[in-house]
Amino acid sequence: FGYGLLLHRFTDAYAPFADSIVLAFSVLAQLLLMKRRIETWAFWLLVNAVAVPLYASRGLFLTSFLYAVYWFNAIYGAWKWRQEMVK
Repeated sequence: FGYGLLLHRFTDAYAPFADSIVLAFSVLAQLLLMKRRIETWAFWLLVNAVAVPLYASRGLFLTSFLYAVYWFNAIYGAWKWRQEMVK
């Protein structure tokens, strides 16, 4: 929330709070990934679900498409990790 306020106050960002959610949750997801926590995939799904419409609304369709691919990658990663946990 604090980073969103900074972006809102000091920049002309189109969607400062959505941008800050993408950044903050990406960092959190990466930290969880480094600790090999299954929860990382939920955060990656959230990040990508916010990023796809955010970038598409700004006309950044290639970036939006890339985040859509990442969204499917997060689904696959969660599925694969769950399979490995059962073994």
